[in-house]
Amino acid sequence: MLDAGNALLGYWLSQASGGALVREAMDEMGYDAMAVGGLDLTLGVEALRAVADEASFSVLSANLVERETGRPVFAPYIVVHRGGIRLGVLGLTEDVALEGVPDGEAYEVLPYDATLSAYLDDVAAQSDVVVLLSHVGLYDDKLLAERFSAIDVIVGGRNARRMVAPEIIGETAIVQLGARGEEMGLLRIALGENLTPLAHEWRVMPLGPEYQEDADVSALVHRYRQTIQPPTAVPTSETSP
Repeated sequence: MLDAGNALLGYWLSQASGGALVREAMDEMGYDAMAVGGLDLTLGVEALRAVADEASFSVLSANLVERETGRPVFAPYIVVHRGGIRLGVLGLTEDVALEGVPDGEAYEVLPYDATLSAYLDDVAAQSDVVVLLSHVGLYDDKLLAERFSAIDVIVGGRNARRMVAPEIIGETAIVQLGARGEEMGLLRIALGENLTPLAHEWRVMPLGPEYQEDADVSALVHRYRQTIQPPTAVPTSETSP
């Protein structure tokens, strides 16, 4: 279960909690990984690192590094083992992600091509299926798919594009789906001999009122609403005109 970034911050309650509310909800839902997007960095790189340290899922970015040492701030990739299949998931952050970030001067975002050239061979050697968890946008996702044939799937973000079918570039399937958790996407991959991806089925699932709220997540949101005040007072019946 993956998120392509800009997941932790944005609305006032998630912002006021420093991303902790969404992190706890994602823990509850069993996420495996998310990519770092620019919005996740709005409170600072160190603030995001503190949230990532508490998460039970992986926060990934292969190209967000310390300027002085060149070391990645977050894990570049993970290998997930499911049903006898090894899925290598590598995170990529957009090149402008550090603009306006409070402590951004101590870090830099490396070029996409150079980053993938540095990591893809290692990821592919450990994986049956290579997934790029990308927050660079659909245009660059297509370019990367054309250049790096080792990528089997790109789960993309940044554009919030509602793709009702995978876009196939060479042998790479690219999927992307909306924003704000309004929908989920389910990608099924048929594997042939030597575990080569042969076919893809992409299902878009709108999370409408027919889905009941999860009691644990609802209780989590309620707890944060009780402890964090909204940015402006909400008129009551006594004060409303």
